Amino acid sequence: MARAREGGSLDALFGRHAFTLTQQPDGTTEFTDSEGFYGPSSPEPVPPLGQLADTSAQYGAALRARVETLAD
Repeated sequence: MARAREGGSLDALFGRHAFTLTQQPDGTTEFTDSEGFYGPSSPEPVPPLGQLADTSAQYGAALRARVETLAD
C-alpha cells in the first residue's frame, strides 16, 4: 500500500511526502517513508539530513509503538 501527498508549485517550491507499507514473507510489515522537495527554492527550507534523522527516528518509534498496541 502506498500513499503520497504533494503540493506547491514547481516555479518556487514543490514537496512530496510518501509512505509505503509492504508485507514481508515472515508476516511483518516494512514501512518506508520519504520526502522530497523540488524547485528553485528547495535548498532553502529543507533542513540538513542530520537534523531530519533524529526526528524521523522518533516518528518511526512512535508509529511502531502505536501499531503494536493496536495489534494486541
